[in-house]
Amino acid sequence: MRRRHNLPIHNSTSTTTANKNASRTTKTSNRVLNLMSQFYSKRSTTKILFLFCGLLLIVFRLGMYYGSSRRTSTKTTVTNHRLLLPPVRTDLERLQHVEQTIVQNREKYIPIQQPSDTYHVFHCPPLPPPDYPREYPIMDMLEQWPIDDVTDTERTIHQGLCVFDFGSAVNNLTAQVALQHQIRTYQRAEVPFIIRNDDKVLRTAERWNHGDYMDQLLSSKIYRGEISPTNHMMYWNINSKWTKVPEDFKRPTEMHPFTFAEWKKLANSGAAFNEEHAYIRMDACEEGRPCDSSYRRNGMAGTKYATTQIDNADFWFDEMPFFDPNRPDESELYVMAAQKQYHRGIQCRFGMAGLIAENHFDSDRNFIAVLGGERRYILGHPKNCPNMYLYPMHHPMERHSHIDWSSPDLEKFPNFPSTTVNEVVLQAGDVLYLPTHWFHHIVSLNLNYQCNARSGSTTTYQKLIQECGFKYKLYL
Repeated sequence: MRRRHNLPIHNSTSTTTANKNASRTTKTSNRVLNLMSQFYSKRSTTKILFLFCGLLLIVFRLGMYYGSSRRTSTKTTVTNHRLLLPPVRTDLERLQHVEQTIVQNREKYIPIQQPSDTYHVFHCPPLPPPDYPREYPIMDMLEQWPIDDVTDTERTIHQGLCVFDFGSAVNNLTAQVALQHQIRTYQRAEVPFIIRNDDKVLRTAERWNHGDYMDQLLSSKIYRGEISPTNHMMYWNINSKWTKVPEDFKRPTEMHPFTFAEWKKLANSGAAFNEEHAYIRMDACEEGRPCDSSYRRNGMAGTKYATTQIDNADFWFDEMPFFDPNRPDESELYVMAAQKQYHRGIQCRFGMAGLIAENHFDSDRNFIAVLGGERRYILGHPKNCPNMYLYPMHHPMERHSHIDWSSPDLEKFPNFPSTTVNEVVLQAGDVLYLPTHWFHHIVSLNLNYQCNARSGSTTTYQKLIQECGFKYKLYL
């Protein structure tokens, strides 16, 4: 049975203000026309000049009217949200609140550290060491922490990624500048790492985990969701100009519209691994730039929800200014300045406990922020591509692995044990930098909020991926 959704409530405050602006614009235009008629008898040069100035004034007033109505609408929305904002805190107080109340326990995930290791993940050298990041045999990792195990307990993890923690540099500008320099050094080397406790990110995490803020922010808006019959969520896409669909292909998931409240109810249902799991996706896109906007415009095309209108989430730019390319003071660490033209907006995917995104790579460099809850990321260097057994180009599930990591079939995939990986658990306030073509397998450990921003590509690992059979166009 097709579900019915309430349409968003029209903003009466914005309409009233817009009508007043329209009235002012009409009066101003009439004054200009009266003045023009008084000068009409003067010589032709004066007529033309005055006519030109009058038209400019009318255009200016119309611009003020439309701009004012948009600004008023935004202002009204923000005013409503101010009722939900957390109390004003200093940077240090906010850090302590997030660590103690939202994250609760970072110490439960303890990275393996051997005496022979060349670096410590929490005290990394100025330059990435030659063996960075450390890698471990994949079967050792999966045996120690099985993919389907999401119980909340202390664990020893195979972490090889450096953590650059701004929590150690609160109120210390010199230390913050040094940390920023080290982050840029690792980023230029095109290696993955974690940024932790950046106050710009903590502000968002603080809001999103405060009371009913998210319920009221997202309200009755409708977004594209995806339902899998189990906890394994396999990507697929069919493009008539690109995809070659096998005759026996079956869609692994079903597209489904959700409000945030509807999705959250399912996410909190305590579904077993062999029962339905779902995520909800919300995109913010910029006009005229490469973006996954098709997911919000035509996300239900080809399904029984084809006529369902998917709402945009362009307000993410205000919620996450650190991902906004038009705010360089806020986003300098997270948006590549030289490739702003390839910024693909902000994509948010909220996940439920046990939900798995199968192993794959992307052709963009990516900053991934977790703003609530926890996600486990298992990362693999692109050199592992031959051992990953990926679906080929043009397949509906291209770039993604055939292998079920919950129970790998080693007879069918004999080279899989040769794969080397590392892992990290992202918690609220963590941002992962993932270079172009790096593999990632994602497990939601509980209900979580994840958002990411992509800006361009690099060719650092392109040869390895091409030798593996994938020759995609890169945005350089």
